[in-house]
Amino acid sequence: MYKLKEFSSSVPDFRRSDKGNIRHRLDDIIMLMILARASKCVGRTEIIEFGRHNLNKFRKLGMLKNGIPSEATLCRVEITLVTEACREKNKEIKSVPRLIDTINISGKIVTADAMSMQKGIIGRIRKNGGDFLIELKANQPSLRYGVEDRLNGCTPAYSHTEGQELGHGRIETRTYRVFDGLDIKVDKEKWSSEVSTPTIS
Repeated sequence: MYKLKEFSSSVPDFRRSDKGNIRHRLDDIIMLMILARASKCVGRTEIIEFGRHNLNKFRKLGMLKNGIPSEATLCRVEITLVTEACREKNKEIKSVPRLIDTINISGKIVTADAMSMQKGIIGRIRKNGGDFLIELKANQPSLRYGVEDRLNGCTPAYSHTEGQELGHGRIETRTYRVFDGLDIKVDKEKWSSEVSTPTIS
């Protein structure tokens, strides 16, 4: 237990403390995640439940004084391999390629939000032997609306529905549809071979 605590305390915390919204110590979060995984908790929901069940024990150890971290917090901490300090929002796009070059992504799938749907970023992922799953939103309007138009006339190769479940104060039913990217590929000249199969809606 001592070595585990020593390890969790050794991980540098790059979170921005000037925002005033940091409620949990990073080493507490890491300890919670490791102990929950060791207790065969798989997903973040199970980790949170494990933390709630053992909260009094954690507090006796001086940990988790502000309760259990949210699922979003666990998600941000869970698989952080490297970080790149970015003082301004518009600098993030330039930081992503540097991060990609820092870790071995060959044979791996890189996931990112819509900000990273950039030709340079996708090209760097492909060059380093990785695949990608990136949100497509209105920051790439011609690509997004072109894909949406194609989807209206296509039949998904696979479809899966989950629900109903309570989340964020509402009951949700989620449907996932997988389409063959070759059927809906648009802006071929602009994106060349950067965007390929599969595409998920």
